[in-house]
Amino acid sequence: MSLVFDAHAHCFPALTSRQPDEDDQDMALRLRAHQYHQHTRGLPASSSGVGTGVLSKAKEWGVFRIRDNSQVHDTLMLGEADGQSWMPEVNFRIAPFGRTEFTVDGEDYRIQWLPPNLSDSSFPPELLVAHMDYVGVDRALLQHDRLYGRLDGYLAKCMERYPDRLVALAQVEEWRGGEPDQLERVRHQVQDLGFRGLYFATEGFFVNNFSLGINSPPLEPLWDLVADLGVPIFWLASNQVRPQAESYITEIGDLTEWTENHPHIRSVLTHGFPDPKHVHRDLMLLLQSPNTYVELFLLAFTLVEGGEVSRSNVSATTRKLVDELGPEKLLWGSDMPSAERHLPYMRWFDLIRHADDLSTSEQDAILGGNLELLLTHDP
Repeated sequence: MSLVFDAHAHCFPALTSRQPDEDDQDMALRLRAHQYHQHTRGLPASSSGVGTGVLSKAKEWGVFRIRDNSQVHDTLMLGEADGQSWMPEVNFRIAPFGRTEFTVDGEDYRIQWLPPNLSDSSFPPELLVAHMDYVGVDRALLQHDRLYGRLDGYLAKCMERYPDRLVALAQVEEWRGGEPDQLERVRHQVQDLGFRGLYFATEGFFVNNFSLGINSPPLEPLWDLVADLGVPIFWLASNQVRPQAESYITEIGDLTEWTENHPHIRSVLTHGFPDPKHVHRDLMLLLQSPNTYVELFLLAFTLVEGGEVSRSNVSATTRKLVDELGPEKLLWGSDMPSAERHLPYMRWFDLIRHADDLSTSEQDAILGGNLELLLTHDP
């Protein structure tokens, strides 16, 4: 079999306490980012927007009252508006065993954010590589989301320990990404530490209440730097602004405008398709842009029928996407370890490796060949 290169994985130290490169302010911001990331949990499927509603209704994505372990269908962490200024004080914290917890009116609640077998809510590189060895994955790309911390030094050490297995993306404070210290941070991560791209989550704009967007002039110095460095950007376009369905499509329009203005920068839309069977026309327009790619990640838990992800369903949907976009646009990603809340790593890999309607060359491209070419592309 050809190279298998997972486009979406994570390594991180224990999330329950301050990390090696964090001060108290950094940890407080990480917890605020976590709270905002989960602030719509509990919304009914009909009102929470693209993709999220189906998942938040599921047990593994729900809000549970700790006292009696009962699921609560209520929006306990919503503020009057979306953004840091309106976030309620709920003593949000990260607990052992992959949980986040918070308190409202004296009642404690939990969300199972990571798999429950992570006793200290950490996922070290040794554990990721053990999973990769078991499944048959050669390499993995470590996406550098701030929810896991400011991990510049930590991920550099992960790559040093496993230079042939792990590759990392740089992180930036999105809401001030064009400022000199952030530009130097990105430059250092890429040129000195060997990171191979930039991870950029529009959700980060929650810090300044979404007064900035990816097409705002203050971010142009960041895009100029990325172009000079010759690395791709891996986007998480999911700002969680309500109404989420309309907001997501607005973000896709913003990203389409961005790609038109920066056609020389390669882009990957991470976290895949909210509804892979019915891809919105605006999303399809974006993905048909040159130098734009997409991760197949969400197929793993949006194609569920009767509590199970069927191989025929994934095969047919992937075949449709290949026909509409071309196999060269698609990257297989797992989101390990989070993916195992929903589907075992081996199962998700096998659904593509043994897809009925894909040729061997198409499977090889999606499972790693495309990502390898993307990351080794000469600027």
